[in-house]
Amino acid sequence: METLIGTLLGSVAVAIIGWIAASINKWANAQKEKTAVEQADLAWKQVVSAIEIGVAKTEKDFVELAKSAAKDGKLSKDERQQAEEIAKKNALEVAIIAAPAAAQLLLKLSADAISGIIKAVLGKNKK
Repeated sequence: METLIGTLLGSVAVAIIGWIAASINKWANAQKEKTAVEQADLAWKQVVSAIEIGVAKTEKDFVELAKSAAKDGKLSKDERQQAEEIAKKNALEVAIIAAPAAAQLLLKLSADAISGIIKAVLGKNKK
């Protein structure tokens, strides 16, 4: 009888220890996933910040001069394209210096995706 109780208690103890280990493992994996999501979120925020800075620098260094030189005070289609390319270059330079993970993400984005973010930033700046 004592052997049976001892065996049962041993089995229960093993089951509890197994459950605790599985719970700890599940919690650790959730923490890893949470950290990865937080890091990705931070990288995206840094990409947007780098593009905002790149656009601001382009506005100051290129757009203002081009607009003041134009008879109608507006950029031509070619100048808008040139401004966008300069903004992309400026954003990448900022990201490389300030946030290497964001620079890697920026390099992986398509030209259309970057253009979309630039347009969103310009729209935000007009408000």
